Amino acid sequence: MTAMEPIGDCGNGYDPPCPPGIENDVFLMAGAVISIAVGSIMTWGVGLAVAVVAAGVAALVYSQTVPTNLRTGEFVTAAVCFGLLAVGIAMGLAAVRGAAAKRRAVEEQITEQARFKQRATMVAATVAALRDTGTTVDDNPHAAITVRYTRRDGTTAEVETVQVVPRLEIPRRGDPATVWYDSLTGKAIAELGSPESRSAPATLRDAPRPQ
Repeated sequence: MTAMEPIGDCGNGYDPPCPPGIENDVFLMAGAVISIAVGSIMTWGVGLAVAVVAAGVAALVYSQTVPTNLRTGEFVTAAVCFGLLAVGIAMGLAAVRGAAAKRRAVEEQITEQARFKQRATMVAATVAALRDTGTTVDDNPHAAITVRYTRRDGTTAEVETVQVVPRLEIPRRGDPATVWYDSLTGKAIAELGSPESRSAPATLRDAPRPQ
């Protein structure tokens, strides 16, 4: 970058002629850019960070060896490099915090579901409908599955669960499912598979509720 700076100020008919051999700087910079790009891909961006830091430091060092009227460009180059580095670090930290927050949310959801199952009523249910959400995970569809179940008071209800299903084992209408529901709050969650597959009886059961 430093070697390329003089090109815009020479050989244009107004400024002094370009120094001999400056055309080779184009190839030098092109090679550097390609090397940085390849290194960044191979090192998951670490190579780019190293290159930015090296460019910023080089610009600061080079600014002490050029005439005073040419130092502004070097300082601008250094500021841009360190500014990009700061932005990259901020984005990286934000991504890490976001991933950690999502992981905690998933863990909390799993824990809450486990607690809910312990206190809820479990019943056998059946698949009533299936809807493709248009999303796939590892080539397996992310499906919205409507499950129909019967409560202890004899009323029929439905609950929808969204989950990834194997492409070769797409559930069909009438397939067995299991529902856990709370008659007080009306909350219900469903999973594919019969209660027997969970080593539990298919009949209704009430878990003890906290007093």
